[in-house]
Amino acid sequence: MIRRAIGVDIGGTRTKLVLLEAPGTVIEAREIDSDFVTAEAVVEVITMETAVWRQSNEGTPPCLGLAVPGLVERDAGRVLWAPNLGVLDNFSIAIALEVTTGLHVEVDNDAHTFGLAEAHLGAAAGYDSAVCLTVGTGVGGAIIHGGTVWRGHGGLAGELGHLVLDPEASRFFEQEVGAGAVVAEYRRLAENPTADVDAELVARFADSGDNAARQALALCGKRLGVGLAILVNLLNPQRIVIGGGVVGAGEWFLGPARIEGERRAWAQSWAQCEVVSAALGPMAGAIGAALLGLEEAK
Repeated sequence: MIRRAIGVDIGGTRTKLVLLEAPGTVIEAREIDSDFVTAEAVVEVITMETAVWRQSNEGTPPCLGLAVPGLVERDAGRVLWAPNLGVLDNFSIAIALEVTTGLHVEVDNDAHTFGLAEAHLGAAAGYDSAVCLTVGTGVGGAIIHGGTVWRGHGGLAGELGHLVLDPEASRFFEQEVGAGAVVAEYRRLAENPTADVDAELVARFADSGDNAARQALALCGKRLGVGLAILVNLLNPQRIVIGGGVVGAGEWFLGPARIEGERRAWAQSWAQCEVVSAALGPMAGAIGAALLGLEEAK
């Protein structure tokens, strides 16, 4: 029997959709702009974009999995707070989509679905304990235990981006290492405060020999290493898997992170952990959402 599920990852800029066949084959994938002005518009667009997949006679998906950036009340299918998608705040999106699609809908934090995908099909597959980080506009996290996502008492665990490295600075971890930090440091080091760049362009500059770009990525990578040491000392994982847009900078970013993490962590714990790049690319969140759907549809 063919088993399929739809996965949708709603991002602040782009929304990714996949049709997944068990155990982990992506049949079709696509992206659309996330130019939603209301929560109802989100529901309408997802309903329309998945219509063909829902109406297919071959392996009709029984469930739709949804990934949303922010805090999610899974049992109620409700988004509590979505920092880059404010139209979804306090919105029961699962119920709304069940009405319009006729499918059972599961919703989770996008970092959790990213972690679920990497744990089943990616760089954390086969590892009993891991931490999966997404480093982009913000920093999200998923704690993997026993091969699945550990969500905590209320389903809100893994908000690693809101660690505070310096209590005097009143800045969160994600504000020190994310895409915005990379851009800010590049502008400062290049002495060009209005430079029209993003983190991807800074990475390309680094590859081309731009010293300011390399320094900016190294500085943010070093800060990431402080966070990695905290995670290693606290959780003693076998692997830390890092994905997200900033990781496209490769060793300009991850190299300094590994060096600083090793310097600060317990030697024994660090020796037991590998820090690696994610394997599934930008569709991982949507793939994980579909896997969530398949799990709940059993």
